[in-house]
Amino acid sequence: MTWKLRPFGVFGMCNVFSIVKSLGVRVRRSNLILVACLLMAAAVFVVDLWIPLGVAAGVLYVLVILVSSALPQKNTVIFLGIVCTALTIVAFVASPEGGELWKVVFNRVLSIFAIWAMVLLS
Repeated sequence: MTWKLRPFGVFGMCNVFSIVKSLGVRVRRSNLILVACLLMAAAVFVVDLWIPLGVAAGVLYVLVILVSSALPQKNTVIFLGIVCTALTIVAFVASPEGGELWKVVFNRVLSIFAIWAMVLLS
């Protein structure tokens, strides 16, 4: 069995979709995009936990919202905005020590603002 991979779609989602389709599994493209968004959010969360406080790594959640804007259901974008906001707050509590408190809080507020600005623009 040979797979024809084409560089197309959001982060190669068309490639994944064609592979899954060739295996005989029926999966909707929107479900694959949602799974990709959740995996990206988990990856950003791990990076956010690893980096000391004071670095605005939570702004990377904007990529999750950007990819989710390709979904036909706009309530899913709002749901992912809520998830990314919650992960930003949890990472603030669970991250290693570092940075001045006012800078850390400002960076988290900036990250949350960027997430919701992208949600509103989607």
